[in-house]
Amino acid sequence: MLNSFDMSGSFYTSRFDSRETTEAYAAARIYVTDTLGLKPSTKMVTYMCIDPRVLTIYDDEDKGVAAGYDSSNIFVCEYCNGDGVWQYLILVRDGKGSAWSVLHDGSSYKE
Repeated sequence: MLNSFDMSGSFYTSRFDSRETTEAYAAARIYVTDTLGLKPSTKMVTYMCIDPRVLTIYDDEDKGVAAGYDSSNIFVCEYCNGDGVWQYLILVRDGKGSAWSVLHDGSSYKE
Protein backbone atom coordinates (compact mmCIF):
# COMPACT_ATOMS: atom_id res chain seq x y z
CA MET A 1 0.00 0.00 0.00
CA LEU A 2 1.32 3.42 -0.94
CA ASN A 3 1.57 6.19 1.60
CA SER A 4 0.10 9.46 0.43
CA PHE A 5 -0.52 12.95 1.66
CA ASP A 6 -4.01 14.32 1.99
CA MET A 7 -3.86 17.47 -0.12
CA SER A 8 -7.55 18.31 0.26
CA GLY A 9 -6.73 21.09 2.71
CA SER A 10 -4.59 22.92 0.19
CA PHE A 11 -7.72 24.68 -1.12
CA TYR A 12 -6.83 27.62 1.11
CA THR A 13 -4.31 28.88 -1.44
CA SER A 14 -7.17 29.48 -3.87
CA ARG A 15 -8.41 32.21 -1.51
CA PHE A 16 -5.51 34.37 -2.67
CA ASP A 17 -4.45 35.56 -6.11
CA SER A 18 -0.93 34.84 -7.34
CA ARG A 19 0.40 38.25 -6.24
CA GLU A 20 -0.93 37.77 -2.69
CA THR A 21 0.53 34.28 -2.49
CA THR A 22 3.90 35.43 -3.83
CA GLU A 23 4.02 38.28 -1.31
CA ALA A 24 3.08 35.99 1.58
CA TYR A 25 5.78 33.46 0.70
CA ALA A 26 8.32 36.29 0.27
CA ALA A 27 7.54 37.63 3.76
CA ALA A 28 7.80 34.10 5.17
CA ARG A 29 11.12 33.48 3.40
CA ILE A 30 12.60 36.70 4.79
CA TYR A 31 11.46 35.72 8.28
CA VAL A 32 13.03 32.27 8.06
CA THR A 33 16.32 33.36 6.50
CA ASP A 34 16.85 36.80 8.07
CA THR A 35 15.02 36.70 11.41
CA LEU A 36 15.68 33.06 12.27
CA GLY A 37 18.99 32.89 10.40
CA LEU A 38 18.22 29.51 8.83
CA LYS A 39 19.92 28.55 5.59
CA PRO A 40 17.85 25.71 4.09
CA SER A 41 19.75 23.20 1.98
CA THR A 42 17.03 23.30 -0.68
CA LYS A 43 15.94 26.06 -3.04
CA MET A 44 12.59 26.33 -1.27
CA VAL A 45 12.52 27.95 2.16
CA THR A 46 8.83 27.69 3.00
CA TYR A 47 6.17 25.33 1.75
CA MET A 48 2.42 25.14 1.40
CA CYS A 49 0.91 23.93 4.65
CA ILE A 50 -0.77 20.55 4.32
CA ASP A 51 -1.37 19.76 7.99
CA PRO A 52 -5.15 19.63 8.50
CA ARG A 53 -4.75 20.46 12.21
CA VAL A 54 -3.28 23.83 11.29
CA LEU A 55 -5.46 24.47 8.25
CA THR A 56 -8.54 24.43 10.48
CA ILE A 57 -7.60 28.02 11.36
CA TYR A 58 -9.51 29.08 8.24
CA ASP A 59 -12.81 27.61 9.43
CA ASP A 60 -12.39 27.68 13.20
CA GLU A 61 -14.20 30.46 15.07
CA ASP A 62 -11.28 30.49 17.52
CA LYS A 63 -8.41 31.75 15.35
CA GLY A 64 -6.00 31.32 18.27
CA VAL A 65 -2.94 33.52 17.78
CA ALA A 66 -4.69 35.19 14.83
CA ALA A 67 -7.75 36.24 16.84
CA GLY A 68 -9.35 39.30 15.32
CA TYR A 69 -8.26 38.48 11.77
CA ASP A 70 -10.62 37.32 9.05
CA SER A 71 -9.65 34.14 7.19
CA SER A 72 -9.02 36.22 4.05
CA ASN A 73 -6.21 37.99 5.93
CA ILE A 74 -4.48 34.87 7.30
CA PHE A 75 -1.86 32.87 5.40
CA VAL A 76 -0.29 29.66 6.70
CA CYS A 77 2.90 28.01 5.47
CA GLU A 78 5.50 25.69 6.91
CA TYR A 79 9.26 25.32 7.06
CA CYS A 80 11.75 22.85 8.45
CA ASN A 81 13.87 24.23 11.28
CA GLY A 82 17.54 23.37 11.69
CA ASP A 83 16.68 20.32 13.81
CA GLY A 84 14.49 18.64 11.18
CA VAL A 85 11.23 19.69 12.89
CA TRP A 86 8.44 21.20 10.79
CA GLN A 87 7.08 24.48 12.09
CA TYR A 88 4.19 26.64 10.92
CA LEU A 89 4.17 30.32 10.21
CA ILE A 90 0.95 32.27 10.62
CA LEU A 91 1.08 35.44 8.54
CA VAL A 92 -1.53 38.17 8.73
CA ARG A 93 -2.33 41.43 7.00
CA ASP A 94 -4.65 44.34 7.68
CA GLY A 95 -6.59 43.80 4.45
CA LYS A 96 -6.30 42.99 0.77
CA GLY A 97 -3.38 44.92 -0.70
CA SER A 98 -1.57 45.43 2.60
CA ALA A 99 1.72 43.77 3.50
CA TRP A 100 1.92 40.32 5.09
CA SER A 101 3.80 39.92 8.35
CA VAL A 102 4.64 36.88 10.45
CA LEU A 103 2.46 36.85 13.54
CA HIS A 104 3.37 33.43 14.90
CA ASP A 105 6.00 30.73 14.51
CA GLY A 106 5.24 27.39 16.11
CA SER A 107 3.66 23.97 15.98
CA SER A 108 0.03 25.12 16.32
CA TYR A 109 -2.03 28.24 15.80
CA LYS A 110 -3.61 27.77 19.23
CA GLU A 111 -0.36 28.44 21.11
